[in-house]
Amino acid sequence: MKNILKMLGFTVIITVIGFSIAACGDDNGGTGGGGPATGLDEVVVENQQVYTYQINEETGKLSWTDFKGNLSFKSLPSYVEISVTGGKLNLTLNTPNEADLGTVSSFSNYFNEGFDMYKNQSISDESVKMVIIREFEINGNNYDSLFKGNETVSRSGNSGSQTSERAFFIYVDNPVVIKADGVIEQGENKFGGDTYINKFTSSKINLSLEKGWNVLHMNYKLTVSYNSTTSTYNDNRTISISVGNPNSLRWVYN
Repeated sequence: MKNILKMLGFTVIITVIGFSIAACGDDNGGTGGGGPATGLDEVVVENQQVYTYQINEETGKLSWTDFKGNLSFKSLPSYVEISVTGGKLNLTLNTPNEADLGTVSSFSNYFNEGFDMYKNQSISDESVKMVIIREFEINGNNYDSLFKGNETVSRSGNSGSQTSERAFFIYVDNPVVIKADGVIEQGENKFGGDTYINKFTSSKINLSLEKGWNVLHMNYKLTVSYNSTTSTYNDNRTISISVGNPNSLRWVYN
């Protein structure tokens, strides 16, 4: 999924690294965040509100709207039960079959932005099997999806930022600890008399997962600025991933 934000007279595209999905909710209204994050036998979400959002490409202002309609989904694995009716989500994630599971060693392969975002991955038990819910794809031709997350946008003069949060579920058939070092990627290009400086930083990960479903929280932030004196654009992106299910997250159709 891509969110397009027109800032400082040019278009910035945030690509949320392969995770436009996710999962858990509470039963007391709210926006669907909070609750346990590790070792869940099943995940049950009942009657949670679904939201949509828009970003004004000229002002950078973000606005949220309650979704009121119904959604149907593309083919789903047998352990997923999901419906959205009248803007309300009901979801159950049951225990996957062994045939649904893959090797935990492929974990870092789910993170890709044209380069390796993590290095020196270590896994406490290579025999553990896992599955990650990639996204709940909506029927249709627009590549829309339902996911759990949050967006915040700010803009001031010649600078601005957008933070994309996502929660997603990973099931493991035994306890496991996944660690990896982060990376820093930098580049500089010139175009039409302007200089574009790009930097990407990923924080190291240390994920202690319990048998069952676990909720991971990804925080992806873009900061952009323009120096009119030097005709320089700065594009700085950071990502962090941890075990957690923050209260700030909501169910989003986009």
